[in-house]
Amino acid sequence: MANIVKKRIFYMDELRALAILGVILMHTTSTYRPFIYNNLKLGIPGILNALGCIGIPIFFMLSGALLLNRNYTISEFFKKRYTRILGTFKNLCDFNFYKLHNPKIIHRFMIYF
Repeated sequence: MANIVKKRIFYMDELRALAILGVILMHTTSTYRPFIYNNLKLGIPGILNALGCIGIPIFFMLSGALLLNRNYTISEFFKKRYTRILGTFKNLCDFNFYKLHNPKIIHRFMIYF
């Protein structure tokens, strides 16, 4: 097998860092809603929340851009990622099953919604 040299695209790393900051901002200020409060001090977290919402679309665009010009078929793509995704998917399914069949857990989660 030949050695494949991967070139690092630095502006993609910078965009990824910006997206990470956006997601962190969005999650940390999610209890505030933008432009609800008349007081500027209370409105700033809401504005930061609105600015943080840009992080997720940036992640989707980066994923799509980095998947372009790859030399493999769709079946190879899914086979490569299947084992990585399967464990996480199983854990999430187990957690949701446990959450739905345990009344105490349901009550704890319903407090936040």
